[in-house]
Amino acid sequence: MESQYKIKYTPISLNDLKEIIDYIMLDSPTAANKMLDKIEEAISKLALFPNMCPYFEDSASEKKYRCLAIGNYNVFYVVLGDTVQIMRILHGKRQIEALLQ
Repeated sequence: MESQYKIKYTPISLNDLKEIIDYIMLDSPTAANKMLDKIEEAISKLALFPNMCPYFEDSASEKKYRCLAIGNYNVFYVVLGDTVQIMRILHGKRQIEALLQ
């Protein structure tokens, strides 16, 4: 049986997620709950397949983030030992490279 990785969120990634859900909630609580479920389900798959996503091509940063796309949102993460560290969760239209610095 494959070993399962731990999923850990940074405080800023938890704040990103809260902001996303709060914003969607203004328009539709149902849609906000569905998006939260969708994001959590996609991230949970990283526990079994942490290397399934490609690296984010960011020429301005030395950090090597992987990027999981979920609809209009991107989850940036790194694999450290047996842990998948969720670094940021950002809308695709934001200035991602600047926010990852």
